[in-house]
Amino acid sequence: MQKVLKQLILDHMQLERVLSCLERQINNYVNDTGEEPSLGLIQDAIEYIRAYPDAFHHPLEELVLDKLLTRVDDQKAAQKLRHIKNQHVILGRLTKRLAADIDAVAHDQVVSLDEIEEAFASFYDFQIEHLNSENEHFFPLIEKHFHEQELQDLVTGIDAYVDPMFVARQAEFEELYDYIVECEGGQED
Repeated sequence: MQKVLKQLILDHMQLERVLSCLERQINNYVNDTGEEPSLGLIQDAIEYIRAYPDAFHHPLEELVLDKLLTRVDDQKAAQKLRHIKNQHVILGRLTKRLAADIDAVAHDQVVSLDEIEEAFASFYDFQIEHLNSENEHFFPLIEKHFHEQELQDLVTGIDAYVDPMFVARQAEFEELYDYIVECEGGQED
């Protein structure tokens, strides 16, 4: 399997970990679960999504998608790829909306629990649908239509960017990383 494809798959797995813990924290925030919610963890998870998947992962996918669309002859497959490409724009909007609601709460503005729950549900459901769509339709086409060197040449123009939480272990995401490990039963990478 190509190095670039392996990275994209790993990114999805890491994002699913973040989404799972974000879901737990949002649930703690909007429902009386007995577990104290952490607005800081919620903000950190959203910031991670903005700092890595939105800023690096999706642009990398866009490069590959654009090239792949020139190679795929099957119109149904091409339509699915265009749909995936459009999902990136929608995901950006949904992330921004959720972030705005959470930031408003952090600044002591009134935001109803229903609004937060709806913004998160829209974001989360769409994000999961998107990941599944890419895993099912996009990644197999990458493997089918590209050789390793082609992918490497294609992404050469993108500055290398290391996952700030799971690889670089930047201090700003330390608490979130520890929480993810705790949620998963204490097993680190």
